[in-house]
Amino acid sequence: MNQRSLVALVLLPLLGSALAGCSVPVQASPVVVRSVRPGSSPPSPAGSPQPSVRVQAYFVQDGHLVALDRFVPAADGLAPSLSALAQPLTPAQSAAGVRSALPTRLQGWTGRLRDTVAQVAVPTGFDRLSVPEQVLAVAQVVFTVTANSYASGVELLLGDRVVAMPDEDGQLVTGPLMRADFARLSPP
Repeated sequence: MNQRSLVALVLLPLLGSALAGCSVPVQASPVVVRSVRPGSSPPSPAGSPQPSVRVQAYFVQDGHLVALDRFVPAADGLAPSLSALAQPLTPAQSAAGVRSALPTRLQGWTGRLRDTVAQVAVPTGFDRLSVPEQVLAVAQVVFTVTANSYASGVELLLGDRVVAMPDEDGQLVTGPLMRADFARLSPP
């Protein structure tokens, strides 16, 4: 037996036991893992077992969209995105010039996914916004929904009917709008 064979014979069992010690043990049941960015923390639920998820929601600041992390109840479909947009801004965010172009009453706001298109109910009061505010509001919805779902485009619904929405130039579009339709409003 040469020296290489002898070294291999001694090192192989040692290497095997070292690698076996590096494995991750099997869990008996799933464990919820929460990811929190530095400087932010999820709300601590008071006796509520409802898990929360972090959602990236887009708001307006200095004429562009800005992404904010929001913690909302875990749910299926578009509910987390719509809940994140409905949450009020903090006083610090408002003081920094962050605002929402969406109407203030978004409770009960609904949406659904149809393949890769998100269909969102027109929020009450949307028709009373000026065209520039409608553009910003639609951009907020498009960026938020596409950041947190498999949707690549968004349509607004009035009842079951798709309604025309303004793109970044204020031109009414009846098909799904995508992030590219609001390129000038993208976060800097």
